[in-house]
Amino acid sequence: MLRLFSVKNYKNFKDEITLDFTNVANYDFGYDCINNYTIAKMLVFGRNATGKTNLGMAIVNFATMTFGDINHMKEDIVNANSKENRIDFHYVFQIEGKELAYNYSIMNDRRLLAEKLTFENDTVFSFDYDEREYQYEKLEIIGAEPVNVERYLHITKKSLPDMSFIRWLNANTIIDEDSIFSKMISFAKGMVFRVASPSNMNQYLLYEQPHFYKELYEKENGCEHLEQFLNYMGVECKLKLVKHSEDYYQLYFDFDTSIPFQFNSSSGTKSLLLLYRMLFIDDIKPTFIYLDEFDAYYHYELAQQVVGFFKKELPDCQVVFSTHNTNLMTTSLVRPDCVFILSERGTLTSLTNATTRELKEGHNLEKMYISGEFMDYE
Repeated sequence: MLRLFSVKNYKNFKDEITLDFTNVANYDFGYDCINNYTIAKMLVFGRNATGKTNLGMAIVNFATMTFGDINHMKEDIVNANSKENRIDFHYVFQIEGKELAYNYSIMNDRRLLAEKLTFENDTVFSFDYDEREYQYEKLEIIGAEPVNVERYLHITKKSLPDMSFIRWLNANTIIDEDSIFSKMISFAKGMVFRVASPSNMNQYLLYEQPHFYKELYEKENGCEHLEQFLNYMGVECKLKLVKHSEDYYQLYFDFDTSIPFQFNSSSGTKSLLLLYRMLFIDDIKPTFIYLDEFDAYYHYELAQQVVGFFKKELPDCQVVFSTHNTNLMTTSLVRPDCVFILSERGTLTSLTNATTRELKEGHNLEKMYISGEFMDYE
């Protein structure tokens, strides 16, 4: 699990912002929000433009460093008011009771300045590409010995690398899948960022939905399972999936007269369809999910149902929900130490730490929030 994350000089976060998933209180309720003394289900509230989306993108950047092309996105990511062309990321993971920490620094063009991996405070490798200082004598700690590191360093001789050593190591070294390093990589593979925006939804409907229908058709009882999922979420419907040709599949609402799903479903139902595909169709096992404004198209009861679904069906997956929906601030759904306020100053504070009161299960958190109880931390 991810125990701690911090980033500095990223987009609107000029100063370091830290999210400590281990900062839990001693509540005797809401145990389904906690896993191994670590926050597993979290709500993030914040005014517009405080950086909720940026926070999610920063956290899952670890997955990009591990698997993706760190040069593929061209927009500026360094804080616009900063004189430094450097962003510092810090992650602490707990895997099988052991601690792995990964730090790295990148420039605005995504090239690496430095990266470091430690296991239980013992340095596994440390590369300072800017100063040309390298340390990698303890790769055996993660089962990566022997490996010809010089092959990787060859690409750094003339310029800063655009591929992390951690990605190169994963792609070019056979490491036991039960090793702590492999399990950290598996965690990275399951890190997901999703934003419920109209542009994302429209792009999905235009380009991805036909592929999804085919995948759903080929999955055993796929249509029935989707129907059950929607019914569970409160969208009462009966579905029918038809194969018209080898390349054309269509999903219908199964009334006396069948009507196409994509042209007759609400925005909220379409949003649930995206959620369903991520959880049950995409070839990933989610380990960490950041759902940005996940309930933008949901009635408040459906938003609560979705949070409850994740707590019940994915208890081991860490999920962060960013939202403006204060109806979710209820102790029947979440604990005060799992509800965070992202301030305009770039600080994250749980409700537990945002008041001098001792919050209890009987407190109306939404009423306290609206009345200004936590205003100093917004």
